[in-house]
Amino acid sequence: MAIYYNSDGKLQEFNEWSNVVKCSNCGKPYKQDCEEQVPGFRDMDYDVCPYCDHVNKSSMSEEYFNQPMTDDEIAEYYKTHF
Repeated sequence: MAIYYNSDGKLQEFNEWSNVVKCSNCGKPYKQDCEEQVPGFRDMDYDVCPYCDHVNKSSMSEEYFNQPMTDDEIAEYYKTHF
C-alpha cells in the first residue's frame, strides 16, 4: 500500500486508477491529469476524449491533460473495476 498527501494536504491511499475517466460518448477509459489554471490567465479548457474527440466537459478553472491507455492498461483496468 502506498500513501501520499493530496492537494488539500490530507494523507490518503494511492489509487493507481484515480486519474482514469471514461468517455461519455464511446465509453472507453483514458488517463486524465488536471491542473488548476493560474488566476488572471484562465481560458476555457476542454476535456476531449483521445479516442473519439468528444468533449466530455469544459472548465475555466482546470486544465485537462488526456492520453489514451494501452490495450494492456485497459484490460487491467476492467479486471480491477468490473
